[in-house]
Amino acid sequence: GESNLILNEKMLLSIQSQLSPVFLHYSADLVFKLSVHGSSFKILFSKTSFTCQYILVVKGTDSEFGAFLSDPIIPKYKGRYFGTRMTFVFDLKKNEFYKRKMPANSYYMSVSDDTLMIGGPDPAIYIQNGFKKVYSNNCESFNSPILTENEFGEDIIDFEVYRFIPHHVVRQRRK
Repeated sequence: GESNLILNEKMLLSIQSQLSPVFLHYSADLVFKLSVHGSSFKILFSKTSFTCQYILVVKGTDSEFGAFLSDPIIPKYKGRYFGTRMTFVFDLKKNEFYKRKMPANSYYMSVSDDTLMIGGPDPAIYIQNGFKKVYSNNCESFNSPILTENEFGEDIIDFEVYRFIPHHVVRQRRK
C-alpha cells in the first residue's frame, strides 16, 4: 500500500516465477525500509528474525537489484556462510535472475554484526552496517555479473526487506 516502494507487483510476480509452485500462494510483507527504519543493522536483525524466506531489494545510485533469501537475516553464524540453493540474486532493471542448478559452492549468505554478504567468495551483494554503499562482484555462487553500474560500489538510495509468507498470514497481520 505504500507508494514509494522499490518492489512493485510486476517485479514480485517475476521473482515468484523463479520459485517452486509451492510459493504460488505467498505474499511479500514489508518488514524493513531504510528510509523508514533507519540505518542500523540491529533494527534490521530485529525485523528479519522470523523463520521464513525473505526478499531483499536495493536501490543504488544507478541500479536496482536484490536477492531471494532462504533464511532470516540474522548474525547467528557470526560471519560464516549459511542458507540453501533456494537463495538467488536478481537485477530488477534488466529483469534477470542468477542462480545455478548445481551450485559451485555453498556461499549463499553471510551476516555479521557489521556486514551482510550475499554470495561468495566474492559477494554478489555486500553492504556494511550504516547502509551507505553497496558493492557487487562477479559471483561464483550464482554465476552473476556485477549488479551495480559502478564496479567500485554505489551509494544506497533505499533498501527494503520483505518477509515472503503465505497469503493468509499477511491478511491476519493486516487486520
